[in-house]
Amino acid sequence: MKVVPMLNEIGNVVKNQYTFYFEGSHYFQSYDRYVVKIEENGQIFLDEKSWDASKTTAKYRNMFLNMGTNEIREAIQSGEIKVVNLNE
Repeated sequence: MKVVPMLNEIGNVVKNQYTFYFEGSHYFQSYDRYVVKIEENGQIFLDEKSWDASKTTAKYRNMFLNMGTNEIREAIQSGEIKVVNLNE
């Protein structure tokens, strides 16, 4: 598994924000918590406690998903994005 630090808008490494692939899924992790999981089939899962925990997490989650917070909320309401416990 290769863990890759997130980069900010100007290409600098952001501490405590990571992406990685594991067993066919792509993850975004903030500090020690999984925030987003994207399965091979494109299904997106957000962690119920971490997905909207802070402004910093939201900023890099949005970059990872290439979506804004309002788009994400709409996708949750429509069932396109599932909210689950990714940190059991």
